[in-house]
Parts: sequence; C-alpha cells; structure tokens
Amino acid sequence: NGLSSSLGIDSVRGIKDKEGNILLTFEKRKSRLYVVLRCTSAKADDGKENLKEWLLSVQSKLPLLKVCHTISADNGRKFASISKLAALGIQVYYSHSNSA
Repeated sequence: NGLSSSLGIDSVRGIKDKEGNILLTFEKRKSRLYVVLRCTSAKADDGKENLKEWLLSVQSKLPLLKVCHTISADNGRKFASISKLAALGIQVYYSHSNSA
C-alpha cells in the first residue's frame, strides 16, 4: 500500500541566513503525500525536532511505521541530526553526492 514507503526530505530557504526560517518538505512518491513544515532555522537540531514533532503527531493517529519506514536525505548539514530518529524505529539513509 502507499502508506509504507520511504519519506524523502529536503529544505527550501529564501535567504542565506542560518537563523532565518526555512521550509522542510517531505514527500512520499508512492502515495503522493506532500508535507511542508516551517522550521525556525537551518540548524540540524531544529530540523530534527520539527520532523520528530510531526512524526509523533502523525503517530497519534496512525502507527508510525505505517507512515514511514525510512527517510532519505541529502548530505547537507541541515539533516545531520535526523539519524537520531532511529530511536523511533526509522532508518535514515543519506544520498551519495555523485549518485543522480
């Protein structure tokens, strides 16, 4: 079913400021689910906390592993902390810079 696929994550930043708001975008291609969250900064820990809060809010309605088994992210510093989400039972994969 479309609920058990990987979650892709990326970010959108309007200005080059580490303290400015960014948008975190999540997509599940199989189910065509797209989510956009506003994050208070581009810092890795802030992004991880926003993602964790969203995943836990979804978990209150659905079992978390039905929403997402894996997360795929680029190697940017903004996603360095999401590997800590393994405590929730989610595997995190980082793309290789030359694989496209």
